[in-house]
Amino acid sequence: MSYGDDAVREVYRRFARDELPKDEAISLVPETWSDAEHPFEALGARKWGELWDYIGYTHNGEVASRPDHSLTLLRGSDSAHRHGWSWTTERRIADHYAGKGLHSNYGCIWEAEVEPRRLLAFIDLRDGIEPEFVVRTEGLVITPHAWQSPYGHSCTM
Repeated sequence: MSYGDDAVREVYRRFARDELPKDEAISLVPETWSDAEHPFEALGARKWGELWDYIGYTHNGEVASRPDHSLTLLRGSDSAHRHGWSWTTERRIADHYAGKGLHSNYGCIWEAEVEPRRLLAFIDLRDGIEPEFVVRTEGLVITPHAWQSPYGHSCTM
């Protein structure tokens, strides 16, 4: 299997044609999400939602129960991309993405209390290097985290 944005489109193509068995999708969807550079640019929220709904909640590519309580999660991004679906509990990861300037703007750290029903997956396929929760963010209250940007800008919505 090739990885990256082309693989994302191929996985969805197979899903849409009913050629993706659920047992294969359970590990393949989180893996392709994690390998895509910009998952939403490759596929879009609606189609990703269909894939995640198809497989249910997963933990590292295996079917699992969702956490039974809300989680405080962080995301590093510019303001325009704060509603993306990749979130973490790790401040160091949010710091990294806030400072990376992924969309040509340096970002901030965003924070949200995420109810279990919004959690789509937990992915840590790189042994703790970049653990993430995939979160459905429509209607989620997202606020600037109490963090001062080292890049000299304010974190406002």
